[in-house]
Amino acid sequence: MRFQCPFCSYIIKTENRFLGTKSQCPSCQKNIVLPLTNTEEGCVVGDFIIGEKLGSGSLATVYKATQVSLGREVALKILSSEYTNTKGVSDFLKEARAAAKLNHPNLVKAYAVGEDNNICYLAMDYISGKTLKDMIFSGEEITIDKALHITQQIAEALYYAWEEAELIHRDVKPDNIMITTEGLVKLTDLGLAMNKSEWHEDMEISGSPSYMSPEQFTGEELGPRSDIYSLGITLYQSLTRQLPFDGSTIRSIAKQHFKEVPTQITKINKNVTPKVAALVKKMMGKTPESRFTDMEELLKVIWQLRQKTAPSTEMIPNVHTISIKRLEYDIQSEKVKQRKQQAEKQKQFEDKIREENKSQQIKLKIALAVIIVFISVIFYMRFTEGKQRAIDTKFNNKLDNLRSWVNDKNEVTVQQFRLLQDSANKLEKEIQFMNSPRSKEFKQSLELTLSYAEKKERKNTKNKTASSRNKNIYKQNKNLAKLQEEKLKAQKA
Repeated sequence: MRFQCPFCSYIIKTENRFLGTKSQCPSCQKNIVLPLTNTEEGCVVGDFIIGEKLGSGSLATVYKATQVSLGREVALKILSSEYTNTKGVSDFLKEARAAAKLNHPNLVKAYAVGEDNNICYLAMDYISGKTLKDMIFSGEEITIDKALHITQQIAEALYYAWEEAELIHRDVKPDNIMITTEGLVKLTDLGLAMNKSEWHEDMEISGSPSYMSPEQFTGEELGPRSDIYSLGITLYQSLTRQLPFDGSTIRSIAKQHFKEVPTQITKINKNVTPKVAALVKKMMGKTPESRFTDMEELLKVIWQLRQKTAPSTEMIPNVHTISIKRLEYDIQSEKVKQRKQQAEKQKQFEDKIREENKSQQIKLKIALAVIIVFISVIFYMRFTEGKQRAIDTKFNNKLDNLRSWVNDKNEVTVQQFRLLQDSANKLEKEIQFMNSPRSKEFKQSLELTLSYAEKKERKNTKNKTASSRNKNIYKQNKNLAKLQEEKLKAQKA
């Protein structure tokens, strides 16, 4: 396995049998502890350095990682070890190939797939943002048009996947919909995606029960209308913050999908218009024939509805046009126009300044750059100090616990003192690796605590020795008295 040195970033190569042991970096010569597994933070898989864990499922775990060759952040999906059999690897590679064939702004892009040291991995776009599920359960406001906007973008992704590769997602749900910090909506997780040609009568039924179409439960041939159904349930949940069909077992949920009619959306959310409610109802038709014919038809209806739900029609992308703007639903159309007018005036003012005094503007930019660098340095120093302060506080708490333990003991046994010495030795090693300005202070405090404990141990030992000596003297005196008594009795006899 390979591991990045935390001190100098040198890539260290070692054998798996040395995992969890101490080693020395061949580059900076500093002592380091190798990770316990080959998927911990700092481990290198393929061309990627593993970072923090982003999430995990039954089949794989996703980490934030850095691609060494290009220096970019990616999301690295690693197949769980229990699924590295022939079928597990095959399904994993199928997802990678399906993602690699598609290139669309509303779909997560796959960069690389491979195997390294018995680890199957898939590198994808790292998306900084939150899922639609996070928005629903956090209580964040989801206006009618915002829900339609997200639905429109996901429908665009599904339209592209079908037109480009006849791909059916089969797992459309809020968990798999990401909204980036830039406001772009992306559909993730093609793990259950299926090409139309792959369908056969006895194939395995897959999906998330609360979002699966009725035909998915029965194993019928699927098409875009199946994804429309799942997207309809997602839209229903976005507008009401509750699922239309929910139960404790898969059987009970499936029965609801086939036979029950969900609560009218307008009864739960009175802001939903009848036309939007009709859209959701048609998307969730019990049979494929009762839904929209395809994504094209669905997209056109959504676009028409948004002409009245959006604060400004300028915010609505046309069908098969990707929205790359963050939607601001807290403003009205008039404010949008005012902002544009203000921006135009500002632009004219800035152009005038440029024409009048270009040299002054350059000086201003230089001054701003210097200020930014200065502020950045200050922030970095404060961040470093804050981080070191946190480390020092944590270590100081350990010392306090040690001191409290010693102070609370009236006497310290030999065994307790040895255990205390072991703990002190570990803390002393921590001090060496901390590289803290307070290292000397911590070391002195540790030595004083150990010295205080040693005094108590010696005193305890001395008291025990004295007590033992007194017991021996008492025993000798008792025996002597007994002998004298026996001697006296013998004389009398």
